Amino acid sequence: MRTSNRITEIHAGLRALDREETALSAILRQRVQEALNDPRLAIPAEQVLADLRAYHAERIRAAKRGA
Repeated sequence: MRTSNRITEIHAGLRALDREETALSAILRQRVQEALNDPRLAIPAEQVLADLRAYHAERIRAAKRGA
């Protein structure tokens, strides 16, 4: 493959990554704003962490059963 073709492909790949990053950033900003606008009561951080630990532990148990 010629060097100029490789450079063109690399530039195209970088532009695609930039577009993806822009799109993901917009989605994340939208979700954060939706969360900030949510009128429901906030969940205490301790509860969130406990739920995440339980979720993670279950995923590990499930992975071990499947292994």
